[in-house]
Amino acid sequence: IQKDAKDLETFTPLKIPLPPAHYEQMLKCLRLPLHAVELTTFLGPLFWYRYVLLEDDDPHLQMVFGKHDSRKKTGTRGWELILSYSFKRRETTGFVKWTPTADIVECLSNLRDCVLDISHPLLIPSIIMSDLVATSDEVKQREARTSIRQLEKAISVNDDTTGFYYSKDGTIDLRTVASDLTEHHRRILHRPPKLYSKVIDALEAATDCFWAHIDPTDKTKALDRLHATLKDRFHCHRVSFITAEIAQKDAKLNLKIAGDQRKIAHASKSDSQAMKALSLLGAAFLPGTFIASIFSMSFFDFQAQAHVSSKIWIYFAFMVPLTTAVLLGWLFWDHKRRRSQHLTRSSANNSGSDTEKAIMFEISKRA
Repeated sequence: IQKDAKDLETFTPLKIPLPPAHYEQMLKCLRLPLHAVELTTFLGPLFWYRYVLLEDDDPHLQMVFGKHDSRKKTGTRGWELILSYSFKRRETTGFVKWTPTADIVECLSNLRDCVLDISHPLLIPSIIMSDLVATSDEVKQREARTSIRQLEKAISVNDDTTGFYYSKDGTIDLRTVASDLTEHHRRILHRPPKLYSKVIDALEAATDCFWAHIDPTDKTKALDRLHATLKDRFHCHRVSFITAEIAQKDAKLNLKIAGDQRKIAHASKSDSQAMKALSLLGAAFLPGTFIASIFSMSFFDFQAQAHVSSKIWIYFAFMVPLTTAVLLGWLFWDHKRRRSQHLTRSSANNSGSDTEKAIMFEISKRA
């Protein structure tokens, strides 16, 4: 056991925790797979296994289970578990190391409480897998979905963004929005459901491999119950990750819908401006047309001795004031309508603005 590894490069690809000669000797003495050195290059969760017959006709089930994360500040982080189960001696040997930020310590503590069930080589990976799908991770995923929905509301058709911590004087800080989106994606991708589903597949395959090669005389009732329990647990984990994958796709779909809503809002705004321009043109020309139709005036006579009526000023005397009055009335009505809509939105959103602000502030702190 190598706990709280201090080397900042301990999980760098092809980096081993001991001098090469000592590390090779340890792997051979404990019958651990040499493939563990090659598997140091992986990033994220990985479970690898194989059934192999060693030199002394001793069949072994060798496994490598680990999670190497990307760099955190100045160093790497993660944990790694290398196991080898001897079917002949019915014992499991292994090597495990982790950095101080890993949560594997609690798993080893739980293992001490399951001493009577240690005969099954997949018990340790099962305990670790159960910790990976703990309730705390589900809560973090749900918090990320909640904050994404709050973000959707801010960038959707609703123009009123009061109550959101990245909104100031009705203007959205796009830099803060982009930062939040990046953080939410990081928190969701930190535990990608599809990748963990593949780990579950490998764990189930290793469990079946163990049960297929174990001596029938060693299949006691206690071991059979434990084997069935592990299979059921892996099935539950699979359901959990399938649910998480559906939730992740739902969150991505919601983001896409929010973007489409924003595009529709811009298109609607452009159409509204075009209709407003047409209304303005109609308001400008309608009074003159109305006056002309009432007076039925023929200003230009194209027949012989045509002339323009000397009383044409009567038309302009009525048309100009009436057009001005209509335009001013239209502008006043439009201003009053927009102010009424703004007050309606404000009264509808102010009731929940304090709660929304508190929720967004808490989510930003936890992120």
